[in-house]
Amino acid sequence: SIQGNEPHVFTDIYSEEVNIAIWQRNLSSTLTGSVADFLTEKPRFKASMTVSPQSVLESISESLGTEMSELSENIAELVEMFCCLFELK
Repeated sequence: SIQGNEPHVFTDIYSEEVNIAIWQRNLSSTLTGSVADFLTEKPRFKASMTVSPQSVLESISESLGTEMSELSENIAELVEMFCCLFELK
């Protein structure tokens, strides 16, 4: 495994000796607070969806609700990175 503070660490997944790449980052206190509140209100929340980089933000936002916009944007960013990294549509 490999860890880094920048998202470019994900490209190290293509190294033969790496089986997982971890992006260590600090999340804002508003994001961590709103996620904690969301989990308290909806402890059994589950969602499953198929998305594209073009549809992910809208799909996630609809599922989580407008009060979770920062989380939706974070998830959308990670999906876009994953799709770019692995050349997925």
